[in-house]
Amino acid sequence: MEIRNNNAECRNENLFILLCAVMRGMIINMRIRKSVLILLAVVLGFLILAPVTVFAQEELPGQTSSDPEAELIVLRYDIGGGNLIPGRTQTLTIVFLNKSDDYAAKNVNLSFFEESGQILPKDKETTVVNNIAAGGQYTWRLRVFATGTVESRPYTATISVEYEAQNATAVTTTYDIILPVQGGATPAAITTPKLIVEQYDIGSQHIVPGEIKTLSVIFQNTSSMQKVQNIKFSFSEESGQILPGETGTVFVESIEADGQYKWQFDVFTIRTAESRPYAASISMEYEDPNGTPIIMTDTIYLYVHQPVRLEHDNIVFPSRLTQMDSVPFSVTLMNLGKSNILNALLTYEIPGLSNGSSVLIGTILPGESKTGTANFRVGKDVSGEVTGSLFISYEDEYGEIYKKEMALSTVIEERVEITPETSTQVEASTSNDYIWVIYISVGIIVVVILAFFIIKYIKQRKQIRADEMRL
Repeated sequence: MEIRNNNAECRNENLFILLCAVMRGMIINMRIRKSVLILLAVVLGFLILAPVTVFAQEELPGQTSSDPEAELIVLRYDIGGGNLIPGRTQTLTIVFLNKSDDYAAKNVNLSFFEESGQILPKDKETTVVNNIAAGGQYTWRLRVFATGTVESRPYTATISVEYEAQNATAVTTTYDIILPVQGGATPAAITTPKLIVEQYDIGSQHIVPGEIKTLSVIFQNTSSMQKVQNIKFSFSEESGQILPGETGTVFVESIEADGQYKWQFDVFTIRTAESRPYAASISMEYEDPNGTPIIMTDTIYLYVHQPVRLEHDNIVFPSRLTQMDSVPFSVTLMNLGKSNILNALLTYEIPGLSNGSSVLIGTILPGESKTGTANFRVGKDVSGEVTGSLFISYEDEYGEIYKKEMALSTVIEERVEITPETSTQVEASTSNDYIWVIYISVGIIVVVILAFFIIKYIKQRKQIRADEMRL
C-alpha cells in the first residue's frame, strides 16, 4: 500500500498558449518567412512530443484525510502478517511523507486511536518527532493488540498528525486507515452482554416482621466474550413493606465476561407487613464495551411470615355426667396475631363421650374470635372417672400446621332404671316425704303462735306492774 506524490516538471502552459497564438497569426499572414515557420514547427513539435507526466496522490482504499492540503501525509502503512489476529500483538508500520520541497515539519505529534476499543496500542499511543525534513519520510512502528472479542471484519483506526509548518503555522490533520481482522468472531456471534440475577438468599425461609436480614444477590454476566462496565444495581419493593437498610444502590466498575458479582445488603420488614410473598425488583443499569447503555430488571420473591397467636377462653368441662345424657360443650378461639388463622379444628378424644369427633371453626381473621360447640352423647357402658383430650389444630397462610392439646376429665354416673316396683317405692317415699313436710310445717306454725301469745302475755304483765308502781 503506497501513496505517490511526485511533482512533475511541466512545461510552461502560458508559453505553449502563446506559441499557438503566434503560429496561428503566422499562418494567417502569408508574408512570414519560411524559416520562421520551420522554427516554430520544430518548437511546437518538441512541446507536443515531450513526455508530460502529472503525478497525483494515489488513494489508498479506506484512507481519508481531514486536510487535503496538508504537507505531512501518510505515505503508506502495513501490518506485520497482513491481517490482525484476535488475541495477538502485531506491529503496525506507518510511513509519513513531508510533501513540501522547501520546508521541514517540526514538533510533529503522532497519535493512534480505534473507537471500538477492540484494537489497542501496546506501546504509547502518541509519539513526538522533532523534525521531518522537506521531502523526507518518517517511519512509526507501533505494536497493536486485537482483543479476543474482535470481529472478523475491517476496523477503522484514526491517525492524528499535528505539526508546525512554514512560519511556525500549526497544522492538524487526521487520516483513517483500515485494519483488517481475520479469525475473529462473526458479528452475529457477538451478542450484547447480559446481566442476570443468578441466585439470591435471605438466610432463612421466611422474613419475620421487625427483623433485619442480610440479602445476598449474585449477578452473572452471561456473555462469554464481552465485559460489562459502569454498573449500577438497585433494590426496590413497590408496597413499601420491605425496605433496604441503606440506599438500596451500589456501583460496580465492571464485571468480566462469564464473571460474577455478589451484592450483600440489609433489608428491614415493617412490623405490620402481611404474611405473604412480596415481589422485589433488582434493577441493573450498565454499559457494554462500546459504551452502549443497557437496562435490565429481574424479580426476586421475599416471603414474610407474621407469627401466629391463637388463644382460647377458660375451658370448663362438666365435672359430673350421667349415662345417656346429651351435653353441649363450647370452646371460643381468639386470633391475637396479625395474620389469618386457617382451618381451625376442634377434635375430642374422651372415652364414653366421644372418640374422634370434630368441630370445624374455619378461618379466624386477626383480632376476631369464633366459638365451636360440640354436642356430646354420654354412653351407657362407661361409668366412673374418665380422662380425655381436646385437640386444637390450625394453619397459617403458608400452610404450616399448628396443634395444641388440653386434658379433659369428668365423672360419669350410672343411670337408675325406673320400674313399677321402684316407681311405687318412689311414690311411697315421696308421700312419706310430703307427710313429714306437713308435720314440720304445722309444728313450726304452732310454735310461732305460742311464741306470739307468750310475748304478748309478758308485755301485758310488764304494763300492769308499771301502772301499779305509779299508783
